[in-house]
Amino acid sequence: MTKTNIVFACFACDNDFAEALGLCLTSIKLNLDPNLKFIAYVISSGLSETNKNLIKSLQTQDFQIRFIDNAIELSETILNKLDNSHFSKETYQRLYLSRLLPNSINKVLYIDCDTVIKNSLGDLYSIDIENNYVAGVKD
Repeated sequence: MTKTNIVFACFACDNDFAEALGLCLTSIKLNLDPNLKFIAYVISSGLSETNKNLIKSLQTQDFQIRFIDNAIELSETILNKLDNSHFSKETYQRLYLSRLLPNSINKVLYIDCDTVIKNSLGDLYSIDIENNYVAGVKD
């Protein structure tokens, strides 16, 4: 593998889960294959600037964190058509990642921010899901 290999991941986070996201990202960083670059997209639901800055403090050249602050506004039309009685708008947003992330991204891992990563994400990211749009695991 070369440094051109990039793992893209996405998270949804508000202030209540900022600390958990920091722990999750730290566990990814500590276990990341040194031949990989990691770019995280964080769908921010009112995440404070203080929490954003704390999370951004983890960044290096090969470990980048980008925030999507206007995700609710971007998908408000779609989300208003869904039943929000059981799930929050933030929960539904992960179904619309293709509209929230840059078009150049062909594959992304969605990771709950309260997850601890014990190994490099490289092997998981390299799984060929063939012509499927989504792959998942049981919680």
